[in-house]
Amino acid sequence: MPVLAQQKVKPNPNGYNIFYYPNGEISSKGTMRDGKPDGYWRNYYQNGRLKSEGNRKNFLLDSLWKFYDEKGHLTVEINFKKGKKNGFRITWQGDNVVKENFVNNVKQGYTYYLYPNGKVKMKIPFRDGLESGTAYEYAQDGRIIQIITYKKGYVYKRLRINRYDANHQADGRWMWFYPDEKVHLVGFFNHGLKNGYFKYYDEAGNLVSTEKYTNGEKEKKAVAVSQLEVRTDYYPDGKIKVQATYNKKGIPEGIRREYSESGKVKKAYIFRNGKMIGEGIFTDAGQREGFWKEFYMDGSRKAAGFYTKDLKTGLWNYYYPGGTLEETGKYVDGDPDSVWMWYYPDGKLLRTENYYEGEEDGTYTEYDSHGKVITKGEYVEGKKEGKWVYLVGDVKQVIRYADGLRNGWSRYYYSNGTLFYEGKFIDDLPNGEHKWNWPNGKLKESGSYSMGRKNGEWKKFDKEGNLI
Repeated sequence: MPVLAQQKVKPNPNGYNIFYYPNGEISSKGTMRDGKPDGYWRNYYQNGRLKSEGNRKNFLLDSLWKFYDEKGHLTVEINFKKGKKNGFRITWQGDNVVKENFVNNVKQGYTYYLYPNGKVKMKIPFRDGLESGTAYEYAQDGRIIQIITYKKGYVYKRLRINRYDANHQADGRWMWFYPDEKVHLVGFFNHGLKNGYFKYYDEAGNLVSTEKYTNGEKEKKAVAVSQLEVRTDYYPDGKIKVQATYNKKGIPEGIRREYSESGKVKKAYIFRNGKMIGEGIFTDAGQREGFWKEFYMDGSRKAAGFYTKDLKTGLWNYYYPGGTLEETGKYVDGDPDSVWMWYYPDGKLLRTENYYEGEEDGTYTEYDSHGKVITKGEYVEGKKEGKWVYLVGDVKQVIRYADGLRNGWSRYYYSNGTLFYEGKFIDDLPNGEHKWNWPNGKLKESGSYSMGRKNGEWKKFDKEGNLI
């Protein structure tokens, strides 16, 4: 750490020294040996606040060093040994904290990103300075929401899990883990309803049991359907023609299969309390195949599309309870792919979105009920990227993103085109000067941020431009 100072007296090459700024404020103080800094040193800003402090041993940085901003907030802590970073470097970025581990100046082990409450937001493994291995991203409630595999500093694979839809219903792939983050359970949800296989694993990674769900209903094996009556009709040659299950009141419940004379399932139906909620091919192995139709409890259509080996594939349409089209798009191996379109109940276009392998990827456009574009931007691998434009009330917002976080300039405009606000961001943290204007274009407020923290003097002005 350089000791920059202006001295008032000749420095003592072997003893305690105090250095000063031209304005008389102390710039640094500590001991020197053979004319070089050694021992404990403190450095200061010109406003008198502590800038950094730490120890030197045999002229080399040693033990814990602390760094502060001009307001006195702790911003960085670094552990040193023999002049090299060894141990944790902790950085405070606004309300977030980054905790990195070093061995002889090289990042090793886990780097942690923390929420303001101290809970882990993300942890990334490093080996010899490069991301390597399995990283985890966490929601604020502690659930893992993304698993990222790194190889020699590059992202090899991403898996988004444990997500909610717009109505806060579990949707897509969900995974539960043992305390050591080995997989305990894997399953899929479709807008809050369990769908497909739920697989349980022991702590050694062995599959121990499997459950199958269809539209939230668990398929019961023959040994576990004591509450349902299985009724079977036969062809004259003794082959099964129809097999269906009924509840104790004789009302259809569960799966009804109809077979051809060759023994293949030619049609299947799913019932809930006597109401048909699904129609298609449901194999004896418990997999949906071919064209399927799904229905609301009132009998109106809910969805229609194709399955291949129990995975949605090709074009699927979803409908409002009234029967009008709600959304339409294509699946590939169970994941949304290509262009998806959403509609208002009156049939007007609500949103278009592009997917690739189940993640948002490509142009996103949203419209209000009158057809005006209110949101437009690009996704890359599930994260916002580049320029996004939002229309919020009468204010137009232009925001730039990198890797899903605000980076670069953000600017807002009044409906008359006058600049309302502008400021820069680094990884979602405001940084540098930010300005707000009145509708007449005159400055309303201005001030600076340093990585999320307000810094320096902030000023407010009235509509005539006078300082308040």
